[in-house]
Amino acid sequence: MDPEIVYMHLRDGNIKYIEALMDPNLFSVEANVDNGFVVRSQTTSPIFSIINGFLHMRFSNRKFL
Repeated sequence: MDPEIVYMHLRDGNIKYIEALMDPNLFSVEANVDNGFVVRSQTTSPIFSIINGFLHMRFSNRKFL
């Protein structure tokens, strides 16, 4: 999936989609805990962000229960 194409389609459909997907508190991934040991802390971020002048799209392949 090309993030720039996704971004353009959403932007052209309704700019409010992009505004919502750039909310810094939008996307949370739970901590990864294995036998009581935190392998990775919980993270929260926007779906779309600009990092060093480039568009970045965050996603997860995790299955939600």
